[in-house]
Parts: sequence; C-alpha cells; structure tokens
Amino acid sequence: MDLTRRQLCVAAAALVAVASTDASAAEDDTVLRLVESFRAAQFACDEKALEAFCANELSYSHSDGHIEDKATFLKNATSGRYVFNALEYRAPTVRVVGPVGIARFTWVAKQTWADGKVTDTSMAILMVWLRQGEDWKLVARSATKV
Repeated sequence: MDLTRRQLCVAAAALVAVASTDASAAEDDTVLRLVESFRAAQFACDEKALEAFCANELSYSHSDGHIEDKATFLKNATSGRYVFNALEYRAPTVRVVGPVGIARFTWVAKQTWADGKVTDTSMAILMVWLRQGEDWKLVARSATKV
C-alpha cells in the first residue's frame, strides 16, 4: 500500500498526540502520588521527608496570609506545637504543563495543639510542583479558607 506524504504526516501527528497524552497522564499520576506522599509526611510531621519534597525556593502560603520559606515551613510543620488527628486531601486534581505540576484539593484536618485545643480546618489548596532534573519539588503552596 502506497501512502501519500499527507497521509504519513497525519499518521505521524496522531502518533505524537497519543504519545503526548500517555506521557502527560503518566506525569499527572507521578505528581498525584507525590501529593499523597507529601500529605502522609505532613500528617506524620516527618521533617526529613518534607525537606526532600520541598525546593529550596519554597513559598508556602497559609490561609491567614502569612508566607513561610522552606526553613520556616519545616521548623513549624515539625515543631510539635500540634499533632494531626486526621488529615485528608480530598478530591485532588493534577495537571502537568511542561515542567510544572499544578495540584488542587480540599484540605480537611483535625489537629490537637500543645495546649489541648482541638481545631478543625477546611481549605482549598493550590500546590505548584516543578520538575528539577528527574525529581519533582514543591515550589509553591497557597491556601484559602472555605
């Protein structure tokens, strides 16, 4: 069977589109797994794991508007000021665009503070992950009360 140049181009474009979709879905899944692993490390207040997930340039924004750099986030997230009784990242969605992974979810948590106070929180979260070589690193996080 002889194919015209146009038919070959159309076939090649279709293959590229399928390969791109498969690659994108795989990258979306990778970032989604990172988001869940980050949640587990956050729940456990695991400083070593959290440090490995975060880029040195991290900008971690809280729902009250204050922003932490990497060192401050790690210190505060693992200080023992509170323990998580529960932490869910509900309905996560991920979209990878080039070297950037955009994750959104609803944070639902219950925490017990060092003074015994128990708080429930619900926030809309945006995380931005950046591919750095073979690794993905969290570069930004923003929270909004819901």
